[in-house]
This record gives sequence, C-alpha cells and structure tokens, in this order.
Amino acid sequence: MNAIMIMCHKNIEQVIRLIQKCVSEDTRVFVHIDSLYELSQQQIENLSDAGAYICEKRIHGELDSRSLVDVTMILINKAIEIENKEEIRFQYYCLLSGQDYLTKPIWYINEQLRSAYPTPYIDCTPYSRHNWIYHKFGYTKKFLPFLQWTKRVTKRGSFLWLMLKGIAYSYEKLVDITHISNYYKLKKACIKLYGGSAWWILPDVTIKYILNEYNSDSKYINDLLDTWTPEETFFQTITMRSESNEYVHLNTPDTVAQSCKTWAYFFDDDKPATVHPYIFTINEYEKLINHDCWFARKFDYKIDTDILDKLDEYLETFKCDQFRP
Repeated sequence: MNAIMIMCHKNIEQVIRLIQKCVSEDTRVFVHIDSLYELSQQQIENLSDAGAYICEKRIHGELDSRSLVDVTMILINKAIEIENKEEIRFQYYCLLSGQDYLTKPIWYINEQLRSAYPTPYIDCTPYSRHNWIYHKFGYTKKFLPFLQWTKRVTKRGSFLWLMLKGIAYSYEKLVDITHISNYYKLKKACIKLYGGSAWWILPDVTIKYILNEYNSDSKYINDLLDTWTPEETFFQTITMRSESNEYVHLNTPDTVAQSCKTWAYFFDDDKPATVHPYIFTINEYEKLINHDCWFARKFDYKIDTDILDKLDEYLETFKCDQFRP
C-alpha cells in the first residue's frame, strides 16, 4: 500500500479530480490545505468525500523557504497517524502538488512500485560550485528574508530586480570569501549536499529516516532548512544519508534532469524558457502519453480542461503487456 500526499493551495475542483484518480485499494490520499486558501467547511468535506484524509494542521507554504518542507512533514505525520490507526503499512510515500495529474493509471503505478521497492524515485544531483545547487547554500539565515522580499516586490527582469539581484550576488560572494555561508557550516559537519526536483516518491525506510532526522533538531538539520529553496535540497541530502542511498540514480553534477516520476514542463523548442513550469494544454497530449513519467505538472482546469478530460480517457483505456488491472 502507498501514501499519496497532496499540497493544495488553489483550484479545489481540480484537486478533487486528482484525489479521485489516486484513490484505490492500494493507496490512501492525504491533503494539506494551505492556510491562506480560504475554503468553506462544505468544501473541505468535499475533499474528504472524494477519499482524502485532511491534515488538521495548516500552514502557509511559500516557495524557496523551509515552509514547504514543514508542509511535507505535516503530510508525512498524518500518513503515519492513519497507518498506525488502520494497522496498515505504506511502502511508498508520494509527494504531489494540487496542480499535478496522473499520466499513468494508479494501478500501474502501484504495480511498478511493488516491484521496485525499496528504490527511491527522487531527482538527485550532487553539489558543485559550478551548478545551480551552489547558489542555494551561498547565503546566511539572516539574508534569506531579503531574498524573499525581493521576490515579492519586484518583477523578474525589471530594473529594480536587476539592482537587488546585484546586491544578492555581491553578498553571496562576500559570505563565500569569508566562509560564513551555510555551505561552509555544512561542510564542517561533513554533510554532502544534493539537490533536485521538489516532487518525489520515497520508500518507507527513507521516510522514517527523514522523519527522525527532522525531529532531532540537530544543528545540521537547521542549517539545511535555513537555506534558499530547501524543498529542492533537504530531501535529496537526507535521502543520500539514509540506507537506501545505494538505490538512488544520481545525476552528474552538470546535469539538469528530472530523474523522478513527476515531469515538470520547463523546456520546449517552440516556447520561451520560464522560471516556473508551463501549464499543460491539449496541444501537449501526445507528449504527455509518450513520456515515461507517472505524473506531470502543471495543469490548470481554468486555463484548459480538455487536457484533463483527454487524460482521463487515456487512463481508462491504458494497457500494458507487463501489468494488467
């Protein structure tokens, strides 16, 4: 049995649709509703009626801060609570966004996971001073609020954005020269650093190790969490310290890949590069069904619901020679 954990921050109707596709005899679905997303009690009950367990504790999850790690840990704790209450065992824990959707049916995903255990499906790239992970650890805790403020009050590419970006770059170089960045703190603790996509599927042995480390309040844990975008480095780094690290498929330091099972659509020949994933439309249907991912993101039913309808048809008729429903 597997746990599907969903971060919900908008589009409740779409999240209900996602839940219904994930619920099965071999899965339980857990939902954390962002504290800034105002829902009526009836709407929350609709999530439950769709088959989800709702986290009582709600916080606001913000990109590039430890809050998204904390949201994930709330979901993990809720899953373990139900696991103990129902006397079941989750082999895998799968983290999704409410804007994700299945590209393979849940029965197929469960069968694949059953045969793959205990392989972690997590995008994992080693730290290098020449790759993107370097910049995630190049600041100090006190400077992180400035980075968050910069992101909120400026438009990417504007003059003010460029000016504040220059300040951040100068600060990064200063703390690097003086060896006071988070990287040097973690280096002294002999912590090898990794990064990758924020969306993953991890086996129970890895999850239990992550939970123990997170709750230990060790200094290195706090240093890992007090970084820029810890949702893309914390779980990779801890996974590589767990006993399942030998099963992780490591990217090379210069690789920008998504070796997890959730495809975030960032790059295309006929689209300009963006910081955030493109929204999938019906035009990408063939790409989705021909991709080896199990989930994809982002979808938005307010922009294009046809792609969700088309995927539903595909999931209902999906056939596989190796696995049958």
